Amino acid sequence: MATKPPPRAPTRPKRPAHLPHGRWLGDFKRLSAAEKALVAACGQGKPWMPDDWDEKRPEVASPFNRIRAELIRFLLLGGDGLNPVHELGVMLGGAWINGILNLYQARCVVRLQLARCHFDQVPDFSGATLPELGMPGTAVPGMAADGIIVKGDIFLRNGFAASGEVRLLGAQIGGDLSCSGGSFTNDGKIALSADRMIVKGGVFLREGFAATGEVRLSGVEIGGNLDCSGGAFTTENGHSFILQGAIVNGSVFLCEGFVARGVVSLLSATIGGNLDFRGGTFSNEATYALIAQGAIVKGASLLREVKIKGAIDLATAKVGTLADDIACWASGGHILDGFHYERIVGPIDAPARIDWLKTQRANQLMAEFKPQPWEQLIKVLREMGHLDHASAVAIAKQEALRAAGKIKGIRNPLHWIYGALAGYGYRPMRTVGWMAALWLAMSLAFWAGADRFAAIGPANPVITSEALYPEAGELCGHGNETGKARWTECPGVPDEYSTFQPFIYSLDLILPLVDLQQETDWAPIAEGPTGADLPAGVVLRWLMWFEILFGWLASLTLVAVLGRLVEKD
Repeated sequence: MATKPPPRAPTRPKRPAHLPHGRWLGDFKRLSAAEKALVAACGQGKPWMPDDWDEKRPEVASPFNRIRAELIRFLLLGGDGLNPVHELGVMLGGAWINGILNLYQARCVVRLQLARCHFDQVPDFSGATLPELGMPGTAVPGMAADGIIVKGDIFLRNGFAASGEVRLLGAQIGGDLSCSGGSFTNDGKIALSADRMIVKGGVFLREGFAATGEVRLSGVEIGGNLDCSGGAFTTENGHSFILQGAIVNGSVFLCEGFVARGVVSLLSATIGGNLDFRGGTFSNEATYALIAQGAIVKGASLLREVKIKGAIDLATAKVGTLADDIACWASGGHILDGFHYERIVGPIDAPARIDWLKTQRANQLMAEFKPQPWEQLIKVLREMGHLDHASAVAIAKQEALRAAGKIKGIRNPLHWIYGALAGYGYRPMRTVGWMAALWLAMSLAFWAGADRFAAIGPANPVITSEALYPEAGELCGHGNETGKARWTECPGVPDEYSTFQPFIYSLDLILPLVDLQQETDWAPIAEGPTGADLPAGVVLRWLMWFEILFGWLASLTLVAVLGRLVEKD
């Protein structure tokens, strides 16, 4: 009986000539059991994970969890004719990914979902196109994804850990970029670099996000919100968070547990919504903790309940509403020159706001005095209807100018007099008050001069002429002439002559444009009959001259202020 020939070994399929290397499963020799299971799972649209996986990220490689990076690339590109990949994509959990996942310029047809995996080498997504990229809980020694195009979301969150730089320069993301709960460590260097990135959704660096090293988002465009609430940004020196030139159509949240140790830079950023710092902590005492030069915030800038140790640079920044409290400015040394805002939600009383302006850098309050922050505050307070507070700030500005030495020469004493007399034009009633006080004081002085010292007499020489009024010379006297009555009470003075009234007399002196006949009829007597000076009369004459001059000065000032002839600001 003839023996049967031994069974023939299955013929190895011939390699398709049209496929480049790595696009045919036969290019991967000796697939492990784990890799075979992965290929099968991807064909069925199911996730793969090692048997008895404890749902933790692997600490060491083993035959049960090791997956070659090049096999994952094969699957992301759609597999081959005999091993197609389900449209649900490539989904792994707990894998140790061996080798470089090189997707440079690759057009991946399915999404990649890596849950709590471990890369032993830096994956390269540069220029790649993916429907979605998820790496929650995954550890990488860094990540290169410059120019990556993701139609959906990128998830680097929930325990994602990078021990080197993560690069997303020029990335284009159709959904969200979520790094919440992720850890990015590259101490002393750049931890996350995403300059010029375009995100149509939001960017989330919150809820346990931690970066040790710079986080750079310069020139990014974000269609939604940028939320860093609860994130920690730390660097030994330099910048911890950079949002220079960014465009955020939504709001920016650096609040509710946000912690930054190092400079936070919002230089020239444009924010369509609010900029919220409430509950955040900024610390960089050596220099600026927050830089927002040229930033534009169309909504409100919320600086309440924020802890800032270090200076704030808001030069040329623009916000819709400034919502703050005084405590956030306590560190001092701030730059406010060119800072524009349309309204204030917070302290609006003049003393508090003047103290705020005085937290500027010392040189900008003295030698390089910057008037714009004062003028901006005056303008906003006026537009909000707080006219008294605006006037108080305007007065403080003039005093600051003089303290800075900007009022020089003869202008300095005149400037001081103008301030004391009329509050630099903002307190016209102060002039009236000074006039009233001087009028009352001079009235009492002239009353005492007439009653006690008999040092007030007729100003008209006709009354004292013995030829015309002999009785006046015999009965009336001045000074301490014995046996004669005071001129102001003498019966020898003709009845048609006006009676001396010290209060009306003083009013006649201090009002230069008013003639009450008292100044014309009465005057201090400075010399006695022998030609000797009468001290009381001399004093009253000087007081009279002073009151006349003060009356002219005060009246002209009052007319100028009320007529808006003096520019106030």
